[in-house]
Amino acid sequence: MRQDRNKISRSLAAHFRRMWASHDIRIRHQRLKRLQRPVVGALELTYQPLALPSQKPPNAD
Repeated sequence: MRQDRNKISRSLAAHFRRMWASHDIRIRHQRLKRLQRPVVGALELTYQPLALPSQKPPNAD
């Protein structure tokens, strides 16, 4: 059973690495999120990413 679990784990890890490598990452500076909540109704939230002091800004290449 342990061998089966290890084999499945290695297989999933390889699958994840392939998916991650092909992932198209786009930097979004500001977005709008629309939510419909039962109690308060429709919400529109504007958000933007927060750069931490230890990180370079997204376009600082």
